[in-house]
Amino acid sequence: MSLKGKLNRLKSHLTVEKQHPAKTGQPNVQTTQPTLHDAGHKLEAGQPDIPHRENWARFNTHPYVLDDEYALVRTVTYPLDYRHGLYRLGELKEVVQQWNDLAFSHPLSTFNRGEQSEGEPRAQSLEAEDLLFFDTETTGLGSGTGNTIFLLGYARLKRDHVHITQFFLPGPSHEAAFYHGFLQDVRDLKNLVTYNGKAFDWPQVKTRHTFVRERVPKLPRFGHFDLLHAARRLWKQELHSCRLAVIEEHKLSIRRERDTAGYLAPMLYFDYLQDPCPETIKGVFRHNEWDVLSLISLYIHLSSLVLERQTSTAEEKVELGRWLEQLGQEEPAQNCYEELLASLSAGHHLYVPVAHQLASLYKKRGNYEKALELWESLPVDNHPYGLEILIECAKLYEHKLQDVEKALFYARQAYARWKQHKRLPGHAPRQAEADLVKRINRLEKKMKGKQACDIDEGPTLFSYAEF
Repeated sequence: MSLKGKLNRLKSHLTVEKQHPAKTGQPNVQTTQPTLHDAGHKLEAGQPDIPHRENWARFNTHPYVLDDEYALVRTVTYPLDYRHGLYRLGELKEVVQQWNDLAFSHPLSTFNRGEQSEGEPRAQSLEAEDLLFFDTETTGLGSGTGNTIFLLGYARLKRDHVHITQFFLPGPSHEAAFYHGFLQDVRDLKNLVTYNGKAFDWPQVKTRHTFVRERVPKLPRFGHFDLLHAARRLWKQELHSCRLAVIEEHKLSIRRERDTAGYLAPMLYFDYLQDPCPETIKGVFRHNEWDVLSLISLYIHLSSLVLERQTSTAEEKVELGRWLEQLGQEEPAQNCYEELLASLSAGHHLYVPVAHQLASLYKKRGNYEKALELWESLPVDNHPYGLEILIECAKLYEHKLQDVEKALFYARQAYARWKQHKRLPGHAPRQAEADLVKRINRLEKKMKGKQACDIDEGPTLFSYAEF
């Protein structure tokens, strides 16, 4: 049967919400973790029957029971010296400690990202144990109510290991147990770490929570590190895609073997709903498990690039500098550009763009002489930044150094270049030309005024000397 046929076959499972009768008092919650010895035993009378319970037990999965519903909970642990791609999982502690020691404000930093106690001047810093690396598997990529989360996976660092927990929805009528178990387990959640979780994963959780909110705990309030934004900032120009699988391969040296592709997850879940055999869905569990491990490695890698624990490529260094500059971290950004420029040859394709960025930052920080020195050293012929550089030189000479003659020289050079290319990034063509003509006319008037002043002053000075 085609994928489309399978999706249509089980569509009803995802769009019909079970109507629960009103309940009073506390729900009857039980968590049962069967061992291989008792895996085949039935649950107590009144509890739901769980198909293939023994098979699930061998997969380290146990039921979480809420009244007449249940979810399946799988746990996995990894030692801190386990290497996932480039990094040991325990290096998470090291980068978090470095963020806190440097007291450096950054979107990836754990410094001052915790709770702020009453009377304290600033928020507390986070520890590695405060981070919850979170990912979901859903029945589709849409954001509507017909899209269901069927697997919630998350990893967190414990004292001597990384603990992964996965909550699985065995059917659409068990969402209350599914979210009750999850929210009970993360009730002390302080910060999520996701990949596109701000736009997709957590909004999906909030949407589904509305259907069962009378029976489950409230959603926690927390901070959020969305690593997709950092990945796009650093690698959008370099990589053909910023999907997590692409980042794993090209930046983290992670090679997945015998992985179940993410796009197959909905179809496999639909198959499971028809025939609830654990073997059908185990590959999706493992895929999700590797996803949350990759989030740990990616957070370590991104932090290491910003903190200079890891050597960055020239392209990454440029983007790191721009990121710091946009955050208002001008001195670190300047250092970043200067170090990179010193390492590049004049013929390198990034030399002029980096020098232009650095000169612009010098100007922004009031170091006009240094900005001009750098701009005037750059070749402008046949270079995309040439026109911008000429205009910047004209501006500085006119407004900051009051050298009208040099300002007019650069303005005329800029206009000549404009006549050749008729393109200035970020400006409409007509407006760009009008601005250049206006600048030249203004400078020519200033030059005439200066020359007239020189002529007037000449005889006076001469007569005074003669006298």
